[in-house]
Amino acid sequence: MSAGLLGGAVTVGAGAVAATAVRVTCRRRRAAGWAREWDLVEPEWRRRHA
Repeated sequence: MSAGLLGGAVTVGAGAVAATAVRVTCRRRRAAGWAREWDLVEPEWRRRHA
């Protein structure tokens, strides 16, 4: 019984770690994309509002 519970806990823990890793990776990629877009847009935006 305890081996089954331990196996289930390990499986749930591994899933949580994997989900967190995917979430962090997606956030980093999204932030990098925003930074690239801002590098392209910012010069035009600054000229219009300066």
